[in-house]
Amino acid sequence: MTIDPTAFKVYALCAVILFLKMFAVGIVQGLTRHRHKAFTVPEDAHMIVNAEAVSADHPDVMRANNAYRNDLENIPIFLILALIYQLLQCWPTGAPVYFGLFTLGRVSHTFFYLKALQPWRSVAYFLGLLVNFALCGHIVYKVLIG
Repeated sequence: MTIDPTAFKVYALCAVILFLKMFAVGIVQGLTRHRHKAFTVPEDAHMIVNAEAVSADHPDVMRANNAYRNDLENIPIFLILALIYQLLQCWPTGAPVYFGLFTLGRVSHTFFYLKALQPWRSVAYFLGLLVNFALCGHIVYKVLIG
């Protein structure tokens, strides 16, 4: 099995973009906690701002946490499906389109989640979901029909 080099480069670039996006969400969480001096873990509160721990995260921290958790539910399966898609040599021309659309959907989803923008957050979510279903369709077709 060989992987189309162009498709793999797009895959690699999208994986890096998705990692950096998730890393940025962690930075948003930390900066928000620091700005509001609101840490739920006592040793963090004491070490970072010499304050008492709070019982609940700031709403903006919770929003970022929810966006991050949603990424953990969607990005790993995309990376696995996209790799299988390439290993099976499905439609190479579609790979950059699918991978780019998924990445655009996830970056947009996070932006819209952090800014509390509906229905755009749902639209971005469904874009990524549709890409995963398209990858599944190609994979099943390739496995069963060839």
